[in-house]
Amino acid sequence: MKRQGPGMKAVADFLRHLPRGSRIALGIITMTAVVALGALPFAFSAVDEAEAALRRLRAETNQTRGQAQQAALDYAYVQDNSGRYKDALARGVLDEQDRLAARQRMDELMNDAYLVRMAYEMAAAESKPGPGGYQIVSTPIKMEVASMLDRDIFVLLQSLETAFPGYGVVRGFRIARQDPVTEDALRRVTAGEPVPFLTGTVTFDWRSAQPPAGATGGAR
Repeated sequence: MKRQGPGMKAVADFLRHLPRGSRIALGIITMTAVVALGALPFAFSAVDEAEAALRRLRAETNQTRGQAQQAALDYAYVQDNSGRYKDALARGVLDEQDRLAARQRMDELMNDAYLVRMAYEMAAAESKPGPGGYQIVSTPIKMEVASMLDRDIFVLLQSLETAFPGYGVVRGFRIARQDPVTEDALRRVTAGEPVPFLTGTVTFDWRSAQPPAGATGGAR
């Protein structure tokens, strides 16, 4: 049997002289301390897990807040630009580019502007990705015109923006004096003959759009 040192013997004697209830209470306190010390590493691990969960919760909260702010900005943008969207739809920006109807429209533009003559070239349509998944369809058109007055050419330029479904974007034009205004030329005009005093070249793009899903065709 292992001998107890003086210190341990004194402690044992002290415990033996304690009342039974005090010894039981002291034993419970001692056992609780032992259990608590043994569970301390697990407690630290639980604290670490709780802190990690808190960090994840904060990150998710910040992400949700950011998404809510972006949704509010998107909604405000839609509200501010709804008029432009409705205007674009009214102008037929999502309509297919009907090239046959466009050629007929060219004849109407010539008559409306009182041009002496007009020739034009309509290139193949080009399609490029646009915002929101839309496809921007653009058809380059070049016009060679002749007129009696420069005003007639400017009337043509002014009408090109809304001449076709969608938008017409003028990229450039040139006007040159063709024939001098002589007495003979004025007599011809008085006799009802259209004299092309001016010639010009106009280049512009006819633009429309196709929706990102379920689009049907483009230029034809």
